[in-house]
Amino acid sequence: QYYELHSRHVQELRQTLQPNSYPHKFHVSSSIPLYIEKYGMPGKIENGKQLADTTECLAGRIHNIRASGSNLLFYDLHGEGKKVQIMAQLQDAKDPESFQSTHSHFRCGDIVGVKGTPSRMKKGELSISLSEMTLLAPNLHQLPSAHFGLKEQETWYHK
Repeated sequence: QYYELHSRHVQELRQTLQPNSYPHKFHVSSSIPLYIEKYGMPGKIENGKQLADTTECLAGRIHNIRASGSNLLFYDLHGEGKKVQIMAQLQDAKDPESFQSTHSHFRCGDIVGVKGTPSRMKKGELSISLSEMTLLAPNLHQLPSAHFGLKEQETWYHK
C-alpha cells in the first residue's frame, strides 16, 4: 500500500513536472560531513544566528519531517553517516507564495538538494536555513526504523 501511494504520487509529478521528480543535475557545494566540520565547531556560528553572507548547497536523504505551525518545517537530512537539520521558514523561502505547495511534495526517504545559509538554533543545533529545496529522487519504499535489526553480530549468532 505504501509503495502504491508513493508510485501514484511520482506518476503525478512526472505528468505535471511540478516539480520535476528527476532533475538533470544539482550542484552541491559541500557534503554533509564537510558542512558539519566547517560550521559545527563551537563559536563559528552563535546560537540563534545565521551566516547571512554565506550560501551552501547540500544533498541527502530526508529521514524525518517535523512541522511547527504552517510556516515552519524541520527536516533531518542524512548523508554519508551524518545528519544536519534543515529549517524551512516562510520568510526565508525564495518563493513565499508557493511555500506550502512546494513542501507538500517532500516525503521521508526522498533524496533532495537544499540551498540555504548556515545557522545554529537557539539550543545550539547546527542547521541550514533553507531558501530553496529541490526534489532529486522520490522514494517509493518505506525507510526501516532506526532500531530495526541486530547491530551486534555476536548477538545475532546466539539468537
